[in-house]
Amino acid sequence: MDEPDKYTLVLLPDGRAEIQADCNQVSWTYTVEGDRLTFNTLGPSTLAACGEGSRDQEYLGYLGQVVAYTVDGERVFMDLRDQAGTIVFLNGGPAPSP
Repeated sequence: MDEPDKYTLVLLPDGRAEIQADCNQVSWTYTVEGDRLTFNTLGPSTLAACGEGSRDQEYLGYLGQVVAYTVDGERVFMDLRDQAGTIVFLNGGPAPSP
């Protein structure tokens, strides 16, 4: 994805997912059962129009389709439902303390 620092995901230990989707901030919840990972996409979000070329809605759409994950070193692989593909994140480590 172009400008990957604008598309981030932080999974907090309390089940909250803090998402940066270009110019928008999104807060979802998530559940993990074994290697299964799902996001509850009904959460607060800013609704800014990020402009031409933004992939914010595409990015959020992919996250909403995640069904499983694996960690391999510094990479986190998230598989999409119906074998639609895999999104890959660089694991930045634990979330910073508030």
